[in-house]
Amino acid sequence: LGDPYARNPFLREVLAFKHIWMYYVAMIVDPIIRFNWIFYVIFDERLQITALLAFFVALTEVCRRGVWTLFRVENEHCT
Repeated sequence: LGDPYARNPFLREVLAFKHIWMYYVAMIVDPIIRFNWIFYVIFDERLQITALLAFFVALTEVCRRGVWTLFRVENEHCT
């Protein structure tokens, strides 16, 4: 994650985004969204094939990848 003793704990010293809370929210939400495919395993077969659940899982994965694309661009910019 990073240096726990930095000015902003667990983040690097040079940050591109002004709001620090966005980094912490991304660190918390990413593992939750990463494993949302588990809904397919938990729910019974009738709910597994619903278009709404499939759309929700796919949309959250696209949003998660978009967030990390922004952080990747920030990493290239700051280094």
